[in-house]
Amino acid sequence: MKMNKLFLLDAFALIFRAYYALNKNPIINSKGLNTSAILGFTNTIIDIIEKAKPTHIAVVFDSEKPSERFEDLPAYKANRESTPEDIIKSIPYIQKLIEGLNIPVITVDGYEADDTIGTLAIKAYKEGFNVFIMSSDKDFGQLVNDRVKIYKPSHMGKPPEILGEKEVCDKFGLNNTCQVIDYLGLCGDVSDNIPGVPGIGPVSASKLLKEYNDIENIIKSSDKLGESLKNKIQTFEAQALLSKKLATIILNVPIEFDETLLKLKSPNKDILIPLFQELEFKKTAEKVFKTLYTETALIEQLQQADFDYNKYTLKELEKTDDIENLISKLRNQKKISLLINTNNENPLEAEIKSIFFSIGEKENYIIHCSNNYNDTLELILRFKPIFENKEISLIGYNLKFLVSILYWYEINVKNKLEDVQIMHYLINPDGKHDLNSLLINYLNLNISSNSLDEKFYIKYSLLLELFEKFNTILKEKELFKIYTDIEAPLIHVLSYVENTGFKVDKETLDAISEKLHNEINETQTTIWEIADFNFNISSPKQLGEVLYEKLKIVSNPKMTKTKQYSTNEETLQKLINLHPIIKLILEYRTLTKLKSTYTDSLPNLIQARTGKIHSTLNQAIAATGRLSSNNPNLQNIPIRTTQGK
Repeated sequence: MKMNKLFLLDAFALIFRAYYALNKNPIINSKGLNTSAILGFTNTIIDIIEKAKPTHIAVVFDSEKPSERFEDLPAYKANRESTPEDIIKSIPYIQKLIEGLNIPVITVDGYEADDTIGTLAIKAYKEGFNVFIMSSDKDFGQLVNDRVKIYKPSHMGKPPEILGEKEVCDKFGLNNTCQVIDYLGLCGDVSDNIPGVPGIGPVSASKLLKEYNDIENIIKSSDKLGESLKNKIQTFEAQALLSKKLATIILNVPIEFDETLLKLKSPNKDILIPLFQELEFKKTAEKVFKTLYTETALIEQLQQADFDYNKYTLKELEKTDDIENLISKLRNQKKISLLINTNNENPLEAEIKSIFFSIGEKENYIIHCSNNYNDTLELILRFKPIFENKEISLIGYNLKFLVSILYWYEINVKNKLEDVQIMHYLINPDGKHDLNSLLINYLNLNISSNSLDEKFYIKYSLLLELFEKFNTILKEKELFKIYTDIEAPLIHVLSYVENTGFKVDKETLDAISEKLHNEINETQTTIWEIADFNFNISSPKQLGEVLYEKLKIVSNPKMTKTKQYSTNEETLQKLINLHPIIKLILEYRTLTKLKSTYTDSLPNLIQARTGKIHSTLNQAIAATGRLSSNNPNLQNIPIRTTQGK
């Protein structure tokens, strides 16, 4: 006969767990709602239903009315921080989710979730159920017996953890689970602001309970204890008993055990489908319905919306009159979305192949450019009044590149810049910032074309919509001022720095390179003489054989994972006093690094057009918010040695 299996979920414990698990990389939907707690809670429930296969289930919330514990100790739970606003906003959605899953929500006025769960668990146990309590609260350990267990859901790829009597006793060092309340009475519980006995920690509490069984007996036998423990117990006797009372789960909450009510039922798709669509839980929704239903039609209802290309028109302009009409139209706009398509990612070397403007769904324009630079320059300069108009906002993706390109086409962009890539970088620094991901995650649209067809350009017409959404999110997250006052103006500054370039004294670098070359050769010759053997010093394999087999510098050399001798800098630094060759090898590496990274490579990056190096400065790469540099990386500081300086 199949045993009934009841899962009792501590709602707020799971909600907070889900929220903080994703706190560093929150899930924000296109409406700006932080859905981390909702998503985590949903995944937890579905994971239970799919893998643990409960026959009965309930979600238990705390009562809004304070429990009697607050009367016993006014400071009870007073140390807890206020609930994050994102969690407060998530609660109605989670309650709707539970309703859609047809899972009963249980709240008993004046009682905490712990007490309601405890009462139901014991009543279910008496009815022959196997009971699993889902919570991270330590006090639930007091309820654990042969058929009541604590179930900790899977996390970070780890399987779920089930705590039975042995696991609880081992965790706290107790004889039986009934002693959990005495343990908490002695140690206290920081999460609930239960004081315990000052100066008694887990080790002392465990030893006392193994010998004296409970707090009452410890107090009665306190004269037998050492002087220090005796003073602590006798001084804080009342506090210990109060702490035990606070930690004791009430098992007579006025609630009936209704087996029929708690039975796992089929979910209500009429509630779940619109809820998941509103939350933008496409993948999670598919998992839910694949787990709870076999009907493919339900899954199809949750697919990403097909993009309606009929809403958008793309006009290709070739005639001079048409282009002039567009320029006249653009002069009257406050916001313009645009893309300049080129054949190269380096602004100095790139040629403009097309320019795209969007001012609405039905007003998207593409102009293809000639292969002749002068013809393209003439065309681009016709748009100069648009690009130098401070009253017009340009909305785009990676606008710094656009500003830099136009600089080399004799246009100094003066528009206000609104870059959705930078906006999203502020919203979610660790998220994916590519345009396809932004369209999928915030507009629920997958336009995957990367070829220069209509779909490619239509993606950029959606920048206006993304901009409005990101504007709202930035304001809600109180990041709008940082964007408008710092990040957006910085685009112009970084473009200017890139275009101005960095002067490099090529003659000095060439002279240093020659000097390094001579020093490298001298050092190499000395190393070979000491080794009495010519070998490739840059080869870890050959170097290891020379150091450890030929010279036998150490008898038990460190090995790498690939079973080769370790010759990295950390290893060699530890051996530096064992043989003179080690210092020379480290010096050889320093010299070759300086030569290859700086004196040889930097001159090759000097642009013939300007005689300078033009590095790319990135705003939206480092999650910490700092700028980064590449091609070349000018933040790559030379080794702090005499030669490096």
